[in-house]
Amino acid sequence: MIKTAVIGFGLSARVFHLPFIARSTEFQLVGISTSQAEAAKCWPDVLLYTDAEVLIQQTDASLIVTGKHPDRKSTRLNSSHLKLSRMPSSA
Repeated sequence: MIKTAVIGFGLSARVFHLPFIARSTEFQLVGISTSQAEAAKCWPDVLLYTDAEVLIQQTDASLIVTGKHPDRKSTRLNSSHLKLSRMPSSA
């Protein structure tokens, strides 16, 4: 099983990423990073993090899906996605 974490709890995470991960026998959801309280109601058995960097550092996820909303200031490259993708995981 691939231990998987999701950054963000927007439309793409709620409608596409999380349901797919939850239904697949290939993935195990180990954490979600979001500030939305609704995530705890929808995913009560999953660890929630308010900080994406902490999620990356503290979970043993082999795969991290980044669905975080793009930076409003950036029009060419999503700098928050780039920063998060360059962070080393604990694995």
